[in-house]
Amino acid sequence: GISPNIAESGNYASASIAGASVSLIIQDPTLSTYVSGNTGYLYLDIEDNISTGVLNCCVMSEWIIDAAEEINAYWSWGYSLTSGGMPEENSACGLGPNLPITITDLGTSGGSNYTGGTPFKGAYSGTIYLPSDTQNVGNFEYTIPMTIDIEFEALRQ
Repeated sequence: GISPNIAESGNYASASIAGASVSLIIQDPTLSTYVSGNTGYLYLDIEDNISTGVLNCCVMSEWIIDAAEEINAYWSWGYSLTSGGMPEENSACGLGPNLPITITDLGTSGGSNYTGGTPFKGAYSGTIYLPSDTQNVGNFEYTIPMTIDIEFEALRQ
């Protein structure tokens, strides 16, 4: 479960429809709100009008940054859907990749204290190709694969 006061819980998933954003945070695996995973964060800024279906979302994530650094890849210069391919149009949003997140349920508001209501749900699963961090800007070859799996249920404000 997630603590009713998420600001004090250390581990939470929350969505703000008015703010067009989703926050997924794991800060303390010793708390009762912990389910699984490494500490870190993932923020989604929804670029499209909020609805069910596939929406473009700017994804800012410590987990994605760390994974890209481990494979010596740039994480902020967009991505290709095929190895050696051209970068997808608008695939970079400055702070991370712009991914097509599938929203399956808008949920219902639980009020400002995140109690009651039903969760906002979404997911993304796929492999993107990033450029090596040893290449010169403007001369990228998108050949480093990164598989990303995101699935969330976030309490709505």
